[in-house]
Amino acid sequence: MPGLLGAVAALGLIATAGTAWAQARNIYPTFGVHNPPGFSNCPWKGCVYPRTAGESSDPHFSAFWSTNWTMYRVFKGYAAHPPPYGGKPPAPLKDGEDYEVSYGSTYYDSTVAGPIGKGAMMEHYEKRCLPIFPGSNQYTCSFVSLGDRAFFLTYEQDRPEGMPACCSFSPLNHAPRLHQASPAAPGTWGSIPAK
Repeated sequence: MPGLLGAVAALGLIATAGTAWAQARNIYPTFGVHNPPGFSNCPWKGCVYPRTAGESSDPHFSAFWSTNWTMYRVFKGYAAHPPPYGGKPPAPLKDGEDYEVSYGSTYYDSTVAGPIGKGAMMEHYEKRCLPIFPGSNQYTCSFVSLGDRAFFLTYEQDRPEGMPACCSFSPLNHAPRLHQASPAAPGTWGSIPAK
């Protein structure tokens, strides 16, 4: 019996270590926006871009807010025509050839608190998910952060075959903190590199 109990205990430790290892793989560098700066290879102390006179200030969010937005994902020609843009990307960049347009909504509430942390945010992408997964991104998706955990949602009307309706995206991906210091140079705040 002690041998069996020892084996069960060892399997429990292996399973726990395996779970921790798997979860650690799902912590994505966000330059301090959605997880602590230690998870990103930031060139600046604490992932805070050093501001100089005349540059925009770091964002200070309201306690809760929502917004609808238009996103332009430029995948060709951005070196010659770098952001920020005052609207759609400038000519000679062409929609569908050099960039794609998507629409969505963001809902933010810093007052939510629970057993897995504080803060909540939902980013909803209508008919064009963030292009961070293999295959086409032409489906509706949402990323929901509740406390320190983030979940990925897809919807029945256009969910890719074999993709789940809901899954855990990351064990450490919180909504930006109320007074979030800017993680990157002006004009690139919140950008995610295309894969």
